[in-house]
Amino acid sequence: FLAGKSGPVLVDVKGIEPQSAVDRLQNLGVVTGRARGMFYPAASTQRAEYAVMTLNGLNLRDLRDITQIKFVLGRRSTVNLTVQNSAGKSVVNLIRNTTFDPGEHTAIWNGRVGTTFATPGRYTYVCTAKDSRGETTTLKGVLNIVPQTPLNPSGVPSFVDVKPSDWFSRYLASGEKQGLLFGFPDKTFRPRTPISRIEATAIVVRALGLEDLAKEWDDKEVGFLDYQNIPKWGKKYVNVATVVAKTTSGKSMMRGKPNNFFEPEKELRRDEAALIVQRLIDRETTRRITVSGAMVPGATVTINSRAVEADSQGQFAFSFDSNTSVPTTVAVIDARDR
Repeated sequence: FLAGKSGPVLVDVKGIEPQSAVDRLQNLGVVTGRARGMFYPAASTQRAEYAVMTLNGLNLRDLRDITQIKFVLGRRSTVNLTVQNSAGKSVVNLIRNTTFDPGEHTAIWNGRVGTTFATPGRYTYVCTAKDSRGETTTLKGVLNIVPQTPLNPSGVPSFVDVKPSDWFSRYLASGEKQGLLFGFPDKTFRPRTPISRIEATAIVVRALGLEDLAKEWDDKEVGFLDYQNIPKWGKKYVNVATVVAKTTSGKSMMRGKPNNFFEPEKELRRDEAALIVQRLIDRETTRRITVSGAMVPGATVTINSRAVEADSQGQFAFSFDSNTSVPTTVAVIDARDR
């Protein structure tokens, strides 16, 4: 697993979710195969490999805004809704010359242009509604897709079995400094030893900044049939990672096996590691959103149920912080006579 490098298509990954995760991480430069075209998904993940993947997953900002635009029409109107790039060129037509009856309507953009994600940059969605009187209401919102910034760790870890020349040395130093990675009592890290599922779970919880919360979950049992086999030190991490820590789509950071066993001491597979890192990338975060536009006299605008006032020219702009798990809802309501 080498940051910043990609390779040939990996053909040995089975299953829609694992294949999607591996493909995505390969395109982002987080994972590579162990041989040309081969990922070896069932092979064990080394402790150093997993540490590097986790740090890169935390660093990546491959989060795409899922923006829900809700417009409420007071009269029958023709609507156009496009997403434009920074040059003002339309890249996506969400609604094109479509007539809507009075009432509430919704459109969603998931950050894709065709079959791929939009390239990083500044985008604007423009929604216009022209009613039967020929009057037009315009709504604009800014979306920023932030580019990946390569992680550039530095330093030397304290582990006695890690050399400064090891490709993962700087990453382990960074993870140790952040309190994400710990070695063994003999001061080794054992970087090439396979990592267990419980060890991987602990790193995930620390990476998400949930260590303190985990202490509150130390005595809670979450229902795995082999819960008694989870080491005492690791129960709190399993509890938080499987119940509390979520992605923007509500998926748990860590999951048990289909038979409702967690299998804490089992070695983490490479495809499992890829899925975990993808969830880290898709973790809930806070984003800054700005919505602006122009409304006709008599219309009102609400953004996430908060009323927005326009100036004397009908122009408005509103900025707010929003969690990535909550879509932004913009409602334009024409309260005049129909």
